[in-house]
Amino acid sequence: MRMHRHLAALVAGALFLAGAASPALAAGTVLTADGGAYFAAYGPATYWHFDWGKGYCGNKAPCAGNPPVYVHWTYVNRAAGDMNYAYWRNPSPVAYPEYASAFIPARNATATATYTIVYNGVSRQSVPLSQRPYYDQWVRLNAGGLYKIQGVWLGDQSWYGSASDKVAFDEIKIEN
Repeated sequence: MRMHRHLAALVAGALFLAGAASPALAAGTVLTADGGAYFAAYGPATYWHFDWGKGYCGNKAPCAGNPPVYVHWTYVNRAAGDMNYAYWRNPSPVAYPEYASAFIPARNATATATYTIVYNGVSRQSVPLSQRPYYDQWVRLNAGGLYKIQGVWLGDQSWYGSASDKVAFDEIKIEN
């Protein structure tokens, strides 16, 4: 079953590269876009920055609903608690194992920040992740499948690295 899905994704990707219609996401995959209907950013507007024309949606691939083509980013906050943070809500959580992945853009992603996956009603799994080694790529956040992923939080608070590090907030993908 899993091999069949990977083959379908490969064929869809080949059609996209050949100039055919845009590939659809694999069945059971939800992409929540930075700036889209299922994304919310919190905190003082003066600390949010935008990297226009970068990120996954609109730059690497077309995304449903035509979300804006930019990446939110902010500097690391060294105080206790997040000052700026974001939440990507999954509009259709399912009752079988799911995986969350974050798209790490090529620019303004130098911090180690903590992604928190909310699943199965009230459970949480926190995943510290250094964004620095990734360059325009998807990174899986949870090693094992989680049931009913409701969404993913990411904040600017970090004790790793330096205060000049930047946390990037781009797309989140939830798939089974």
